This record gives sequence, C-alpha cells and structure tokens, in this order.
Amino acid sequence: MKSTLAVLILSIAVFAQPPKNPVTDVLRDSLTGRQKNTVAAIEEMPAEQFSFKPTPEQMSFGHLAAHIVEGNYFFCAKVGDVPQPKFEELAETAPKDKLVAAVKASFDFFGTTLAKAEDSKLGDSIQDFAGKSRPRAWAALALASSWADHYGAHRTLAAACLAWSLAIGMTGLAGGFGMLFAARVGLGLAEGPNFPALNRTVADWLSSRERAIALSNSLVAVPLAGVVGGPVVTQLMAATNWRWMFLVLMAVGLLWLPLWWFLFRDFPEHSTRVDDAELKRIRDGIEVSREGDARAMHAARRNSPGLWRFLLTNPTLLANNWAFFVFGYFLFFFFTWLPSYFQQAYHLNLKAVGLFTVLPWLLAALLLWGCGYLSDHVLRRTGKLRLARSYPIWISQLLAAVCILPLVFTQELWVALVFVSLAVGLSLSANAAFYAINVDVARERSGTALGVMDTLLALAGFIAPAVTGWLVERTGSFAAPFWLLAALAMSSVVVVILFHHPDRSETLRSSRFN
Repeated sequence: MKSTLAVLILSIAVFAQPPKNPVTDVLRDSLTGRQKNTVAAIEEMPAEQFSFKPTPEQMSFGHLAAHIVEGNYFFCAKVGDVPQPKFEELAETAPKDKLVAAVKASFDFFGTTLAKAEDSKLGDSIQDFAGKSRPRAWAALALASSWADHYGAHRTLAAACLAWSLAIGMTGLAGGFGMLFAARVGLGLAEGPNFPALNRTVADWLSSRERAIALSNSLVAVPLAGVVGGPVVTQLMAATNWRWMFLVLMAVGLLWLPLWWFLFRDFPEHSTRVDDAELKRIRDGIEVSREGDARAMHAARRNSPGLWRFLLTNPTLLANNWAFFVFGYFLFFFFTWLPSYFQQAYHLNLKAVGLFTVLPWLLAALLLWGCGYLSDHVLRRTGKLRLARSYPIWISQLLAAVCILPLVFTQELWVALVFVSLAVGLSLSANAAFYAINVDVARERSGTALGVMDTLLALAGFIAPAVTGWLVERTGSFAAPFWLLAALAMSSVVVVILFHHPDRSETLRSSRFN
C-alpha cells in the first residue's frame, strides 16, 4: 500500500514545478470552467424566457446576460492591467443571438488578457467602481470570492477539496523552497473558497430562523482543531514522519471528496431527501417549484447590479467586517503566540504548554456552539436581528476586552489560564453571528459578501503575528500586545453599537443600487 502510494505521489512530483504566478494561474484555470458553464446556461435558455425574473425585485435573465458582459470587461481589464475595450452596451431586450455573442466575446477577452496577467502586479493601485484606489489584488479577490455564488457550494467545495488535498500532498513531497512555497500558496488559495461556500450552503438550505445554529455547528470545527489537531498530527509524525503526515492528510481529503460530490445538492429543491413540507419550512413558508434547473438558478443571482457598491458601503456589513477583523486578530494572536506567552511569562516546557493551550480552545468550541443556538433562539422569540446578531457580537467582544486586562498585571499562572481561556472563548463565541449577518443582509450573494469579510480575516492573520512579534521584541513582555487586543475589542464594540443595525439596514435585494 505504502509503496503504491509512494510511486503515485513521486510520479506527480516529477511534473510538479514551482509556478511563477500561482495566484493568476488559479484564476486562469478556474475561469475556463466559468466560461463553459455560463455560456451554456445562456444558450440553453429559450429566447422568449429572457424576460424571466425569479422575483419581481431581481433582474431579468436578459439583464443578467448584459451585466455579465460589463463585469467581464471591467474586472479582467483591472486584473490584466490593460485598457478596457469599447464594446456595445446591449439592453436586456436585445435579441438572444446578440447577447450570446457579446457574452462569448467578453470571455474571449478574458482568455487573451489573463494570459498576460502576473502576480507581481497584484500590489499595483487601481480604481474600483466608485473611483476609490485599491490594490489590483482586489479585482482578483472579487472574482475568486464570487465563485461560490456563481457555481454553488457543490462544485466550489469539490474543487477546493481537490486543490487542498493536492497542495497538502505537495507539501510532503517538497524537495526545496520553491516547491514548498508553491504548495503553501496553493493551500491558501484552496482554503479561500471554503467559508464563502459554507455561507452559500446555509443561505440555500436553511430558513432564516436556523442559520446561526447551522453555522455554529460548522464553525465549531475551528476551535476544535486547536484541541485535537496538535495531538493527531503529533501521533501521525511519531508513527511515520513529517512527510507521511502530510500525505495521510491528503488521502483523508480525497476520501471525503466522492461523498460530497454524490450526496450533496446545491438546492433542497433538487434533493430527493427533502419532502414538500420541509422545503416549505426552508423557504420560510413560501411554496416553491422543484422544476428550476440548477444552472439557471445559479445564473439568476450572478452579477447583481450594484453588488460591489452595496457590499462596500452598507453600514451594517462594514461594521460587521471591522468586528470580524478584530475577531481574526484575537484568533491569530492566540493561535500563533499563546504557547510563547506561557513559555516566556511562566517558563513552562513544551509538554506543559501543550496541555495549557487545550483548555482555551475547548471553552471556545463550547461557547461558539452555544452562542449560535442562543442567537437563533432570540431571533425566533423576538424577530429582531439586532438582538439576535448584533448584541452577541458586541457583548462577547466587550467581555473579551475585560478578560484581557488581568493578563497585563497578573503573575499567577492559574489566573492567566482562567482569563486567557475566557478571552479566547468569548472572542470566538459570536462567530456564527458574523457569518449569519452576510446571509441576512445579502442572501442572494452571501458567498461574495463572506469573501469580502474573510479578506479582512486574512489581513488579520498577517498583521496580528507580525505586530505582536514586533511589540514583544521592543518591550520584552506581552503587556503591550494585550493592551492592543483590548483596545481593538473596544473599537469593535463602539462600531457595532453605532452602525450594526441589520433590522433597518437595506438588503441587497432592496438596495437603492439595484
């Protein structure tokens, strides 16, 4: 068994060369599939149905086709660093053959332009729809974060799982820095679509009264990974070696893939395991047809007009995103620096540190899980998103800030352990509420909205370890990093109290930009 797997993996390694442009290479590969599916869906729709609207508030199918053309030219020109070409702006009432030809031409522009795109230019400054300056990477992330909405969770998570499994396997096969770097970049890109696809699944499969529960049941895996991940990985390395540890993880991902592909469907309307009564409950009491084609249903919500302006100006989403950045700062601070804190402040050995770092993540898992159920319980009892979503966010971060302060002054190990555990647990407890807000406010494009929010999480993952290391080096203690944590948490509390009003916030469907 080992020898067969080794031969297969080594065969892959022969052809695995570190890519020069891993980010834009992924865009090129993924957009090939987007072109095929989008064009096929538009060609399949009968011409007399181009005026069809899923709901009165949404755009018609013809409007969608014309909007795809505009989006393709805009985003690809930004990513590829080329002037946007002039093209005929078609009305939604244009003949089908002209709309199909325009969509194909816009995708042809994609192919020729992205062929020249390079990762080295992703830091260059460009202008978005509103004329604001942004890095070129924003346009690339805008494309990538919307894939879960374009294709649904079924294809998105399947592709992400396959890419993740291969990237984790490449890590075990790495023979030099170049291949290791390429594998880690590929791993990060493969993990990117996971949370947007999770939000997309919850938006499509759960009623408005059950979303936080479903999200908490899924997101509890994050702190649980801190509890069980270390011991499992350690045992794998002890039984084999570090290379085989990565290869075993690759095999686990590949075993999960067929289960997901054959058992999951993007919409409950297409699942034989969902009866009519359950479907009506999922759709909040509205009777819906099971006849809709999945590709047409995905196409109907693509490229919502005014999407990016809405996502980048809605006060509730902006407040939610800032609070989630603070959430991410706490998460990555404790993920990366908690062992060092116990070692430096209390002179614990590695074995003792491992035991002391389990409790905070276990408490975080329990609080995160319970807060999701509490959020949906409050929503069912009151019908108010402000109470069910906003309050858990600002209260949990206020309490986390309070629990950070004793760590600045204490020299007692048991006091530090108690308040570190409370700070970790409370800061992570409202995770499901953060995710649910994207579904509540931007349900039609919840995957894209979550992609924007997760971009701030990624920034926190870069900033928190670096700033903490700098402060510890400059001051010789963790007091300054703890003061910074408390200050960030309090800023989040103020922002959420002032601007996080999902009940009176316009939704994407009712947005003035539509």
